[in-house]
Amino acid sequence: MFLVAPASTEPRAIKFHAFSVFCFLLTAACFTTGRVRQFFGSVIGFAIFLLGVAYLADELRGGALGSGSRANPSVANAVTFLLFIGAPGAAYAWKARFGFRKSP
Repeated sequence: MFLVAPASTEPRAIKFHAFSVFCFLLTAACFTTGRVRQFFGSVIGFAIFLLGVAYLADELRGGALGSGSRANPSVANAVTFLLFIGAPGAAYAWKARFGFRKSP
């Protein structure tokens, strides 16, 4: 993603770089163990939760309540995303405590 990103002067370049960092975090979580894995997993889970909150806030500001399709943005789809994807990510981050909690 870093290699195919548009020039840094374009506004969408930051999205390419953010997705590149997300992919790096996923890779790091897969190839590490212990507290380091918990840290990367917690960062991923919390990031997904924040994305869900941002998606819901954006839809509440100007989106449709329901779209009739899961493919189109709506408040209902944002709530569904937050409940089924964002909340488990936040729960993992809370449980793992970003790797700073001692293992039992």
